[in-house]
Parts: sequence; structure tokens; C-alpha cells
Amino acid sequence: DEKVFALWQENEDGTETELSDSIPDRIPSSSNTTISIVVPTDENGKYKPILNKEENRLYAYLPLRDRRFKFHFYLNADFILVSNREGVQGDNLWNQFLFYNIGKNLVSWIKQLASKEQPQYLNLLQDELLPTEGEDLEDIQALSENFNRGYIGALLSEKFILGHDEKLHSQDEVVYDESGLSKIIGPELFCQIVGTDKFLTYQT
Repeated sequence: DEKVFALWQENEDGTETELSDSIPDRIPSSSNTTISIVVPTDENGKYKPILNKEENRLYAYLPLRDRRFKFHFYLNADFILVSNREGVQGDNLWNQFLFYNIGKNLVSWIKQLASKEQPQYLNLLQDELLPTEGEDLEDIQALSENFNRGYIGALLSEKFILGHDEKLHSQDEVVYDESGLSKIIGPELFCQIVGTDKFLTYQT
């Protein structure tokens, strides 16, 4: 049969992989796909990262039982599911494409939440990369590797950390005060004393 669509993913080595054969017809028949991220809030409207390890994070319009992805938010996308519809197919190129773009765009999404009114916004980021080794992870290893690749690239390139000037900065443009001295003398004087032209991370 003649193909009426084609979707390609660029690989790390510059080559391209066709994804079309990995995708059900219902997906490429649309001009776009949506990745939705949802975060609970408390009674004051502050974001509350999900910390319960037993809570479902992944959705494909309905919740999936696979709890191995320890995101700090709920995630819904057009995943291709395993036969029992309880998890995501790890060897499917479309799913790998989605996981790469989730990692790549997570930092961009988080930085839109950065403000002094949302002190927990950085806690929505992954505090560690998705694990890729272990007997119980073999079927999702490729998903985790693709997420990590996109996530690391975004962390290194995006300005997502709120500084004491209330502007966004990259990781190499900020310093963090573990002593608490800046809360006493102020961020400007603190930076002057320690001899840095970097910005102090915003602290409430």
C-alpha cells in the first residue's frame, strides 16, 4: 500500500529513523499530537509535586498501571500501549519519540511556572535521571534513555532558574547560598562579599 504520511526522528549521530511504521493510522491522520502535564495544587494554589511512589503518573486518556516512571506530575500522551493496556511499549519508536520530547520540553514548561509565588516550581523537575538498568526495566530502557537525552540537553541549554533579580538564568549563571547569610544581609551584598557576578537563586 502507498504511504500517505511519513514521520522521521533525527538521531544523535545525525542519521534519521522513520517512525511511520510504528504509529497507528489514527495518530498521523492528525496534524499534531498533545502531551499534557498536570500538577496538583494545595488550598493556596501552590504547586504540589507528586511524591507518592505508588501513585499512577502515566495516562493514555485512562490511567496506566505502570508505576516505574517517577515523575512529579501526571502525564498524558498518545502512547502506544502493550497488549493488556497497562503500560507503554518500550520498543516502539513513536513512544521513544514522545519520551524524548517530554524530556526536551519539560524544562521549557517548568520555566513558565517560575515565579516568587510558586516556590516549589523547581521540585517539579526530575531530581535524578530515569533509571535505565535493572531486570525490571529492560522493557522500558529505550524510553528512559530517550527521555534522559532530551532532558539533559534542555537542562544544559535552557534558562529556567529564577534569580534574585526575578529573571530566569541558566545553571552556570547562578549560585546557591547554603549558609543562609544572604537572607540576613541581602543577595546583592552576599554576591559582592563572595566575589561573584552570578545571580543568587531566588529564595522566599
